[in-house]
Amino acid sequence: MKPTSITKLILWILGSASTLGVGTHFLRVQFSWLVPVPGTLALAIMLLVTSIFFWTVLTRNRLADPIRRLDPILNARTVALAFAGSRAGALMAGAEIGIFVAYLFAPRSIAISDRLIWSLIVAGFSLSLIIVSLWLEKICRVPEERNDK
Repeated sequence: MKPTSITKLILWILGSASTLGVGTHFLRVQFSWLVPVPGTLALAIMLLVTSIFFWTVLTRNRLADPIRRLDPILNARTVALAFAGSRAGALMAGAEIGIFVAYLFAPRSIAISDRLIWSLIVAGFSLSLIIVSLWLEKICRVPEERNDK
């Protein structure tokens, strides 16, 4: 498998940011409806980042010992977890950045200020999810076999 490209993650972030930014602005202007940004979303992503971080540390410690290696199936599942985490983090970070930008130019109210704060918090946790997932992917990377015949 090819490693995750930073360029593709940036494109995912920009795509979801533009989509949700335009959608949020449209809903606010046309229907006076504010897209909710729940605090429980920040808590859920924080728990996800924490659990993947601990899995990364445990995997790194296990791979450091030459005797205790990962089972190939477990390694493949761990890489799949890293891929899913980086992509989900990119989509969530982009979505929250888009919501933040859409509300940044809206008239100030308590509801909009609350959504601005929560969208920044969720975007920060989503970016940390990307970082931890890329670290996990790097740890589980299997070197390609070279044919030097």
